[in-house]
Amino acid sequence: MSRTMAVVTPENITVTYRLAGVASRTMAFLVDLVIQFLLIILVQGVLKLAAGGVGKPGVSLASLLSAAGMLLVYLIIFAYAIFFEMICGGRTPGKKLFHLRVIRDGGYPINLMSSALRNILRFIDLGIFQFAGNPVVLCGLPGLMCIFFSPTYRRIGDYAAGTSVIVDIGSSPLQSERVSALSPAALYYIPYIRNLDRVSPQEYSVIRRLTSRRIKLNPFSLNALAARVGSNIATKLELSVPLRNSSDYINFLEALEHLWTEERGML
Repeated sequence: MSRTMAVVTPENITVTYRLAGVASRTMAFLVDLVIQFLLIILVQGVLKLAAGGVGKPGVSLASLLSAAGMLLVYLIIFAYAIFFEMICGGRTPGKKLFHLRVIRDGGYPINLMSSALRNILRFIDLGIFQFAGNPVVLCGLPGLMCIFFSPTYRRIGDYAAGTSVIVDIGSSPLQSERVSALSPAALYYIPYIRNLDRVSPQEYSVIRRLTSRRIKLNPFSLNALAARVGSNIATKLELSVPLRNSSDYINFLEALEHLWTEERGML
């Protein structure tokens, strides 16, 4: 079974992603599960301190604290993954640790609807349901079986949401691949790049996919696509150094991708 997924861009360029397997996804899930467990313990401890700090709480205060605790626990369980996938470009803390990322079909960044759907259906993947009035937990067997037999390593929630989990570029505890060093031509642009906050996660995703496949693409297609993407980005960042030819654009984008990634602690 292939561990890669190919996506054809509107520019008719094929981009290949490495799909995350069962081991890395399971380890990332366990890390997130531990974090959620610690957050729930923290919430319960804070609420107990709050209740003890006001003496004997009345019925209304006790009910309010209990409702607040249930709401926070509910959010930690259900909204944890959605929250982090939205603010971290498809990564939860566990996924970030193992350099995994969730994307939509076509290589597009994950959106709120897809994230909510795939995470709400996680309970089906975990095999948590009621049978004859009693809770039954299958310890993730449905999701594991689905990933094992899926040609794209998707669980049930991924099929419903149209998402895939890929291995992001960079070092990983389970992968030895690393990003190559910047070329001297790319290093030239480092001092001139400013206003990185103007680069959106979607634009960064396009730039990273382009620069990471620099040696695999046809030079003519690479330079044409780099000029198309780089001209807009250079204007947006108010780049002070001129880009005179098509090869300058790919070097500029390579330097930009490196700085963007480094500033956000993703290298």
